[in-house]
Amino acid sequence: MTSNNPQISTANIIKKIQEDKASGNFKRDTLKHGPAYQIPKTRPDTIQQITPDDTVITGHFQNGMFIPSDSE
Repeated sequence: MTSNNPQISTANIIKKIQEDKASGNFKRDTLKHGPAYQIPKTRPDTIQQITPDDTVITGHFQNGMFIPSDSE
């Protein structure tokens, strides 16, 4: 059986991610279903929520819900 798909390899995957990051597609595709979350290096006791419009909100999770901090 012959395949018309390009060969899948780690190098090809990394190259595609780098291309998507450079074009903005990676971020758009990552955030299209909702916000992303990260732990900031300067405040590892908190979580940051990143929305598709680049808004960053610091807070924490409580009972499965993201709760923004009172002060940013």
